[in-house]
Amino acid sequence: MSTRPTGRAVLDKAMTEAELQSAVIAHLKAFGYRYYHTRYSFGSNAGFPDLVAVRPCREKQHGRLAFIELKREGKWLTDSQQAWHDDLFSVGIEGSFGCGESDRCEGLRFDVVVWQPSDLSSCEIERVLRGALVDSER
Repeated sequence: MSTRPTGRAVLDKAMTEAELQSAVIAHLKAFGYRYYHTRYSFGSNAGFPDLVAVRPCREKQHGRLAFIELKREGKWLTDSQQAWHDDLFSVGIEGSFGCGESDRCEGLRFDVVVWQPSDLSSCEIERVLRGALVDSER
């Protein structure tokens, strides 16, 4: 008996990276992040993540710094993307730490993520981005 893909899986497979990026940027804006995306990467170092996003520390809320690589469903990191991902991940500042002069916040969260359309449809992207808000409610 063969299994047919679900409607969600078909839609995830059809979503382009540009469409995923637009959806992620909409989520970033909705949750109060600033972001950077290199529009034309000609001459840039190969493999750097698609988006860098920051949500500042706010009273009783974690700040968040995220390096985000976006891929079409079922696609994987190139060698140069994997090298950047590994280097950023190895920095070892996962978790939280102080916010400099201001002790009004709960610290900074650091993420290095690779997201595909299924992460959007499963609400994983929202869960991660909301984390800066949810952490403070615990």
